[in-house]
Amino acid sequence: MQFLRVSFIFVLLITILLPFDTVPSDIAPDIRKLPLCDFPPAAETAGWVLIPALDEEPTATDRITFRLPSSFRKAPPRGNYWHGGQAWQDDKRFVEEVYGQWGPNSFANDDEPEISSKWCHETIDGMETIFIESRLRGSINVTAWYRESGEVYDVTVSASSDTATDTPLLYTVLRSIKRLKD
Repeated sequence: MQFLRVSFIFVLLITILLPFDTVPSDIAPDIRKLPLCDFPPAAETAGWVLIPALDEEPTATDRITFRLPSSFRKAPPRGNYWHGGQAWQDDKRFVEEVYGQWGPNSFANDDEPEISSKWCHETIDGMETIFIESRLRGSINVTAWYRESGEVYDVTVSASSDTATDTPLLYTVLRSIKRLKD
């Protein structure tokens, strides 16, 4: 009898509380809880070039394009691209497009407490996007996670620089993303 009473209370609590948080925070962040992004003014984009979509993507809807300053050149990756990716760099800046299955812990800096990070969200070309800005000793890295950007894998694009004065340029790159549609 005691077991039935405890079971009933447990089921009642789950029934009441479940609608308030139906997505576990370790699987997908609740975008509504993140602040809207307050972007810096856009950088001048005259002379920027269109980066073509990666040809090796698993599905056509996973394909994106974006723009970079003409000073950027194809670069070797900084890591493995298990599900596709490509990178570019110029003398002090690096941009990387990576496809994968992401979660909030993919972007955590728990092991490096001296890195300060801030998260925000915005809709970019119809895709809910989470921006994660990290700073360390004058350098900056901004990662944009374009959630549900593909049928199989989401894309992230990271833009980094050794100097924080490039912040407007980095955000302008990440906001230039366009999703290719069939």
